[in-house]
Amino acid sequence: MQDRNGKLSFYEGRKSSEARYKPDNLRTSQSRTRESVIVQPFDEARLTAKGADSVLRPTELNLFTSTFTVITAQKPRDSGIGIVYKTSSGFVERAYHDDQLNHPFTAGLVAFADALDIALAKIQTDEETSAAEGRLHTFVEDVTVLTEDVDVLELVGYASDRQIQQNAVLARAFMTATVLDRMGVQVYVEWIPEYSRIRGYLRARDLARQAAGRPGMDLGCPLSID
Repeated sequence: MQDRNGKLSFYEGRKSSEARYKPDNLRTSQSRTRESVIVQPFDEARLTAKGADSVLRPTELNLFTSTFTVITAQKPRDSGIGIVYKTSSGFVERAYHDDQLNHPFTAGLVAFADALDIALAKIQTDEETSAAEGRLHTFVEDVTVLTEDVDVLELVGYASDRQIQQNAVLARAFMTATVLDRMGVQVYVEWIPEYSRIRGYLRARDLARQAAGRPGMDLGCPLSID
C-alpha cells in the first residue's frame, strides 16, 4: 500500500511474521548511508552465524541487541533490553528494564542507541588503557549493531531531519555515530532474524526477556565513561 506521496507504507506490510522476514518486503534491500550510519541490505549480511561464533577480529566490534516488551493494562510499556558483544575473553553483557517507553517499538531504538554508547565507551577505554600502559593498540575500524527489530533499520535509514530533531533517542544515536566516525570508526546497523542461532544474539534475547519481568534490573557494562 502507498501513502499520498506514493511511498510504500512500512507498517502496513506487517501482515505475517513470514512476510516480515522477506527482504523484498522492506525498502532496505540496498545499502543506505544516513548520518554516518550504514544500513546493511537484508540479503547481504556482513556477519554470518559461523563467523560470529568462531572468528573475532580485533578491528571489528559486533554488538547484538534484543528487546522484549510486555503490554498489559497495568504496565503498557514494560520492556527488557539485552546487549551483548564478544571479546577475546568471552561475552560482555548488559541487561536492563525500562517501563518509561512511550511506544512499544521504541525499545529497539533505545537498544541501538545504547549499543553505540557502549561501543564508544569501550573504544575510548581501550585506547586510554593502552596509552597509559605504553603498549600498542589495535584500533577498531568497524562497529556493527545487530538488531532483530526491522523498524530500527527503517527509521535509521529513512528518518527525516525533522524526525531526528523530534526523537531524542534517534538524535543521540546519530550523535554517537558521528563521534565514532570522527575517530575513524564506521558504524553499521544490520538486521538479525529472530530464528538466528548466533550465540551472542541468543544471549541478548535471553537477557531481554529476563529484564522485562524485573523492574529496576540494570546489570552489566556501563553505557559511558566519566
